[in-house]
Amino acid sequence: MALSGTKAQEATLGQYGSIFTDSATAAVVPPDGYIICAITFMADAVLKADGGLVAENAGTNKKKFMSTQNASHTTGTDEEGTGGIQIANNNIFPKGLTIYGRWKQFQLKDADDDGGVICYLAPKH
Repeated sequence: MALSGTKAQEATLGQYGSIFTDSATAAVVPPDGYIICAITFMADAVLKADGGLVAENAGTNKKKFMSTQNASHTTGTDEEGTGGIQIANNNIFPKGLTIYGRWKQFQLKDADDDGGVICYLAPKH
């Protein structure tokens, strides 16, 4: 379900919470009832290969959000486009980039002592 109206505006302003990490030790997982809706990279970063970015719909036949688990938008159905590929463990997300989606887990490949990331939260519904 997409965020709309007030919920979308509040999520863009970080009103539902945020999580900072510069560690690769453990995955960032939002609390029950929430998803990660945006991630801002404060330094160049690489994601962990397995579990680095897990889409809310990972493992379903509707892969709408990029992830390290599987490719999104590959089937060409009404709900999914074509051309997407899985995020590799050597893809660099540059400093200053913010990505948007619906994820249930995030993890860096290596510790990032010179920057880190901020994950912004939003309610699932």
